[in-house]
Amino acid sequence: IVVLFVSLGVVLTGLGLYDAVVDFGGAGATVPIVGFGYALAKGVEKGIAQYGLAGLLSGGITASSAGIAAAFWQRWRSRC
Repeated sequence: IVVLFVSLGVVLTGLGLYDAVVDFGGAGATVPIVGFGYALAKGVEKGIAQYGLAGLLSGGITASSAGIAAAFWQRWRSRC
């Protein structure tokens, strides 16, 4: 289900439909798991514009690195 929601965010962003959802919902539309797909897709778009084909691999990770780091931190902290 998580993979489906992330993929849905990427597909909706690629089709240009998720920007309208973000404009309407604000931060609430970028926080859930579908928003993670949105962040990945927007990062890839920006990475390709800046670095060409290399941005395809690095753009999504760069754009979502803060969220990934926060998730790892929260998980690590809950185990201590």
